[in-house]
Amino acid sequence: MNNPKDSPLSVRQGGVGNTLNITVTNYLFDGSISGNRVLKDITTAVGSKDYSVLVCAPPIERASETTIKIFGLITDKIRESKIDLVIGGGMSIIPDGRGYPHLNEHDFVIDKKCNAVVIFAEDYSTFIQLSHLSIIKDEHPASSIELFCFYDKGGVSESHFMMTGPIAFFEQAAKGSLYDTADIGDRSEIIVDKVIQDILRHKALRSKR
Repeated sequence: MNNPKDSPLSVRQGGVGNTLNITVTNYLFDGSISGNRVLKDITTAVGSKDYSVLVCAPPIERASETTIKIFGLITDKIRESKIDLVIGGGMSIIPDGRGYPHLNEHDFVIDKKCNAVVIFAEDYSTFIQLSHLSIIKDEHPASSIELFCFYDKGGVSESHFMMTGPIAFFEQAAKGSLYDTADIGDRSEIIVDKVIQDILRHKALRSKR
């Protein structure tokens, strides 16, 4: 059997409006090829060369072990996928902008410099980001930015405001992917692979915002 690495990926793309059709030819598929591998190859062929992900996380000293682990896995895989990575939240601050960290992040996303946002909502700064950045989808309904959030539901489950406000809005209105870190257990790598797969698919098919 031919080695999949020796089989070139030929892609013809075309589409109308927000619909992108991709025809893949001369590519050998078998059970040994992962979905991420195929997505990476398609992304290389047709995806935007200018794509970045903003990852917002609390300062390392205030982050839980689960957050530290998932943050490391996600940022490593983003870099491996040759995608620009920007760190925000309390972990790091975007310096350029109007002089206020939360507005700098907002403008960074609004100005189409960012295609996906991953938030680790664990302290006051990152819960603010959960609310603040997801509202961009309400302000700009045409935006195709992808949103992901990891949070500890147990820490806010008694807050009616948080559960029916920012968290419900993030999932229902902004169509973000929400993950409760308390339920992840030993599935960290599986969930991270799912997030990376979603990002790669978005980069390949919906990279223009």
